[in-house]
Amino acid sequence: LVATLPEGQVQAGGEGGMTVLDTLESILERVDAVSIPLEVDNAYEVVRRRLFGSIIDETERDQTCEAFRKMYQNSRSEYPSNVSDQDYLKRMKDCYPIHPEIFDRLFQDWSAIPGFQRTRGVLRIMATCISRLYQEQDPSLLVMPANLTLDDPALADEFTRLLARSGGNWDPVVQEIDSHGSRTDRIDRNSQSFIEVGSAARRLARTVFLGSATGRAVKGLTTRQIHLGVVEPGQGVSVYNDALNRMTGNLYFLYNLDDRYYFHAEENLNKVAIDRAAEYTEADIYAEIVSRLERAVRSTSNVKVCPITPNLVKDSQTVQYVILHPQASLPSREKETDTARQTALKILTSSTDDERPRTFRNTLLFIAARRDDIRELRNHVKNYLAWNSIMTGDQLHSALGNLEGTRLDQTHGNLESAENTVTTVLFKAYRWGLAPLQADPQKNDYDFSVADTKSTDGRIVQRLREKFIDDDAIVTKIAPDIFAGKLQQYIWSSDAYQEHIDIEHLWELMAQNVYMPRLRDRNVLAACIRDGIAAGSFGYASAYQDGNYLNFRFEKQMGGLRIVEDSTAVLINPEMAKLLKEAEEEKPTPSTPPEPKPEPSTDRTTPVVIDPPQPKGPTHVVVTKALQLELPFAEDIDILQDEIARTLQADGGTVKVEVTVIANKSGGFSENTTRAVKQNSEHLNADFKSD
Repeated sequence: LVATLPEGQVQAGGEGGMTVLDTLESILERVDAVSIPLEVDNAYEVVRRRLFGSIIDETERDQTCEAFRKMYQNSRSEYPSNVSDQDYLKRMKDCYPIHPEIFDRLFQDWSAIPGFQRTRGVLRIMATCISRLYQEQDPSLLVMPANLTLDDPALADEFTRLLARSGGNWDPVVQEIDSHGSRTDRIDRNSQSFIEVGSAARRLARTVFLGSATGRAVKGLTTRQIHLGVVEPGQGVSVYNDALNRMTGNLYFLYNLDDRYYFHAEENLNKVAIDRAAEYTEADIYAEIVSRLERAVRSTSNVKVCPITPNLVKDSQTVQYVILHPQASLPSREKETDTARQTALKILTSSTDDERPRTFRNTLLFIAARRDDIRELRNHVKNYLAWNSIMTGDQLHSALGNLEGTRLDQTHGNLESAENTVTTVLFKAYRWGLAPLQADPQKNDYDFSVADTKSTDGRIVQRLREKFIDDDAIVTKIAPDIFAGKLQQYIWSSDAYQEHIDIEHLWELMAQNVYMPRLRDRNVLAACIRDGIAAGSFGYASAYQDGNYLNFRFEKQMGGLRIVEDSTAVLINPEMAKLLKEAEEEKPTPSTPPEPKPEPSTDRTTPVVIDPPQPKGPTHVVVTKALQLELPFAEDIDILQDEIARTLQADGGTVKVEVTVIANKSGGFSENTTRAVKQNSEHLNADFKSD
């Protein structure tokens, strides 16, 4: 009697069957003689003999196997380390005409799947495959993993039934690997070299599929194992490497993790991301870039982000920074069109869509990116949008469901990486500043100086502002003699302003004309005027009325007079100021009779009245201004320095300026935040206190 007992509860037919099985085992154990299953090597021989019989053309076998061994030996780095030795040659002869790699994968990988019958299952799979190859008169030297005829429904069903036990629908995977019009088929048809080796992409896909059994502890095959399953003598490895590279990222179900390739029933998220990225339009990409630029500069005042038309940039006397749209970029090569300059010029000269001339042109500065950087940025933005749609969905796509485990981790990781890359490339791209220039005041011909900050931090406007200041495109302090030279060149030489000019009008002219110095703000002008009046570079009057200069000042300290804020104040030509001063000095001082001194009183009860001393000003001055974190407070600090600190210092005071940051949070700040702020405070030599 030969008895084969079922394995496990499922095959036994449930709990009742298990009871019967236990009884049978206890009875048979008394008299059985257990037959040990075939060893793997013996199983190879059994399968080969049942499929091909015992008669083999040994000469043909030896020549073929030796050709494979020489190929493996001559390119050892392309194949597993053991396949060029004599032991593997013997295995090839024992398995001939089947390549040992097929047996290794079936007996080692697929037999680990519950329910797979090792000898019988391998026989059934190989018989189906060999029958099809025989019918098609396949010319291959050996039956290799690359020869698996997965387009045969009978063979495909053998594999998919086993794989389905671990979950998932594997039919689409087989269709992708081996069907007419499949992705592998399209890859092969696009390359003559792939067709010449018998459809390289399809052969590779079949080989990887055989190494994708879900019962394996380590998924997939290395490139060396893949080469072992596809390359025949006379073929090169390079053509298969090329095909494998094209397959990666183009097949929905092919995965590559740590140089191990395998198929999975769930779509490859990398391929999904690539396909989704290709669906985004330029409008989608530019909208994301503009949105990110807006978020990057939202705490900075006087910035206009990517205006489409000139009317979106206000006509203002205040310095403005215009970040140009990504479509308006600087050329990366000599022959490329400079769309950044074209766009900047249109905004500079026009204030409306119908090209109405802009009044205040000397207040505009532009920020742009180069074309190569925009190209790189667009690609990374597409990648980010694709991964974001996989995770959360968007207007074009819904979120990809059933993300869990490693797939969820992969999506999180790729989305975070894409986010960081877009941020880095965005800041790297928008580092170029364009400052308008006008060589001839008589012509409306403008050019632009281009400055590169060579910085990639997130302070897009701040670092460009610093660069503009370094290059004198923005003037934060101007010497009176230099400013006097500009006035002599452009103001006093005019018939309308030979004697004086309203300071308010002077500021307007400076904001209008690009050939004039571009001052950061009115406070720079006020400081220059104060110093220039004291130095005799020009005169000042609080007003000019009926031919008279009121509160005339020349070669005198201005004290606390508010210069720029006084709308009636005038700046006087220095030649005219000298004449006015000489006239003042020559004017006789009217004499007044001295007042009689009072007689001393003899009445001792009447106190002697002494004029009280004139009250002095305060000896201690404190000025406090609250700064808003959301707004750029660097300019406010400059104003406090110019208008408050320097004024007090000019009067002989000892001035000390301190910046105090006070932060409160009801629930308490985290330890990480507190530690970071403390470390930064120590780095800045600032006192840190917390409670």
